[in-house]
Amino acid sequence: MRCFACSRKAAIQALTQLAQVMTPQPQTIHPDQPFLDALRMMHKGRFRHLPVVEDERPLGMVSSRDALDDDLYELRTDLAQRGGYAGISG
Repeated sequence: MRCFACSRKAAIQALTQLAQVMTPQPQTIHPDQPFLDALRMMHKGRFRHLPVVEDERPLGMVSSRDALDDDLYELRTDLAQRGGYAGISG
C-alpha cells in the first residue's frame, strides 16, 4: 500500500530551499557564554534552537530540550532503580 500523502510530503521537502524555512539573521550565542544565557535568549525570543557561532563560523546548535537531558537521565535512573517505567527517551 502506497501512502500518497507521505510521498507528497517528501517531494515538497525535497524541493524546499533552506532560505524558505530558516530565520534570516538569527540570534546566536558564543560558545563561551553560559548555557543559562542561551535558555534565556530562547525563552525571551520564543524559539527553541540557537546557533552557536564563533568568529562568524557556525559551531553547532543548542536547543531548549538540551536543558532536560541531565534531568531525563536522572529520572530514568531513578525510575529504573525503583522498578518503575524506564521507557522515557531522551
